[in-house]
Amino acid sequence: MDYRTDAVPHGFTFGPYLCKRSSFAHEQEVRTIVQQLASLKEPVPDLDQDPVY
Repeated sequence: MDYRTDAVPHGFTFGPYLCKRSSFAHEQEVRTIVQQLASLKEPVPDLDQDPVY
């Protein structure tokens, strides 16, 4: 993406986090976004604690 000529997609919450400059195209990374949503039926898990297996 060239920020001088292109715009970050509007209406997409994660657009700014997923768009990258063309000069970094050689970097082949994987990006992960975790969004915690509130649930009315179950308590929200505490992501700061270690998972229970």
